Amino acid sequence: MDECNCDHVLDLKSRIKKLELSCEKSVVSNEKINELFDGTNFGEPTNSSVEMKRKQITKTLKDQIAGYWSGHTAYHIAVDGGFLVDAKSDADKKLTPLGLAFLNENN
Repeated sequence: MDECNCDHVLDLKSRIKKLELSCEKSVVSNEKINELFDGTNFGEPTNSSVEMKRKQITKTLKDQIAGYWSGHTAYHIAVDGGFLVDAKSDADKKLTPLGLAFLNENN
């Protein structure tokens, strides 16, 4: 019969708790992400997953600062969410401090 290594179990519990806390202290809450996507339709995989919504915002931000086009809805989620400074289509796009923090966290 295997013996329980209590120190190992306590260490794992501590690591799990830290991960849970770090998830709770995200730059943008899951609730806010869901609010930004309210009334949109990016397809079932994205519509039903906050993680996929975060990936969509990340992709939009990367595309915009690289000079690529994004769809109207994705672009306005980035702008209305406070991640991206709105600019003319031919102008360079700039991240807000929130956008930079979000991209660093979700990249």
